[in-house]
Amino acid sequence: WLGCLALFLAMPWRENALAWEFLVLLLMRDLTIVVGAYIAYRETGIVMKSNFLGKLAMGVVAITLISMC
Repeated sequence: WLGCLALFLAMPWRENALAWEFLVLLLMRDLTIVVGAYIAYRETGIVMKSNFLGKLAMGVVAITLISMC
């Protein structure tokens, strides 16, 4: 849902649109997580779970996104 929030905040008709560079970084982060999880599953057959630090980091990024606009 973080990628969807970033896309919404980057819409050009918004008064304070999110910078496209920040949007690209967020989408690359999400893509890296998905590809990495797929590779780990393919190699080991184990579904990786997020830990507390990952959830905390996502929360900080979400709060940063919301406060920027």
